[in-house]
Amino acid sequence: MSNTELLSDQATQKIDDLTCSITENVILSSDQQESTLINSDSNSCSKDMSDIDSQVKKSISESDIKPSKDNNFYLIKWIEFNFEELPILLQNVNGPCPLLAIFNILLLRKRIIIDSNRDVISTERVVTLLAEYILEYDQSKLSDEDRINYEHNVQDALAVLDKLKTGLDVNLKFDGVDKFEYTRECIVFDLLNIQLFHGWVIDPQDIELRTIVTADAPSYNQLVEKMIRQRHSEREELVREINLLFLLKKWV
Repeated sequence: MSNTELLSDQATQKIDDLTCSITENVILSSDQQESTLINSDSNSCSKDMSDIDSQVKKSISESDIKPSKDNNFYLIKWIEFNFEELPILLQNVNGPCPLLAIFNILLLRKRIIIDSNRDVISTERVVTLLAEYILEYDQSKLSDEDRINYEHNVQDALAVLDKLKTGLDVNLKFDGVDKFEYTRECIVFDLLNIQLFHGWVIDPQDIELRTIVTADAPSYNQLVEKMIRQRHSEREELVREINLLFLLKKWV
């Protein structure tokens, strides 16, 4: 037998002896003594349960107050804008976030109102408020055809709201800073009357690059496809364009 087993057996024997001793004392004691012992044990048990209940309630309370690390939250900052104190949301660790830009525009336009005593808001709550704002649009003045189109656009916009948390795929065009291929991802900006811009601007002095981009690849996706085709082409007539590929890669 190991030392651990021997110690365990000794401890068990001591506990058994102590239990028997307590039991004999209870049996041999008077009714008053027995009552006192029972009350004492009951009070001790009640105290222990009270302590446990207090700890559980404290744990639940703390979990309600502290944001979970699994959720995304934005801090709220109040700034002076157009001679008013208005809130904006601050960026978190998620990187690019169209949702943040859209929501801040609506906050500054006072289209969405949040309580002045709030200092944090969850991403899920932001998406909910944005969806509610889109759905609250007054359609009473729309014709039947316009109402059908609007409802269809609303459905498309609501479908992409979740993507707005971390980024949005759009196909920009090079003939203007406000030019984009119209896709479902762009509908939410139209519904909210928010103009979208991009920074892919060609140097007006670089005539050669401008000619290649605007003539053969008017959009970003087409430009990428053109670069891929040139990279795998062996035709002599594309030698010049292959050389220009490095110019495009540097710009892109």
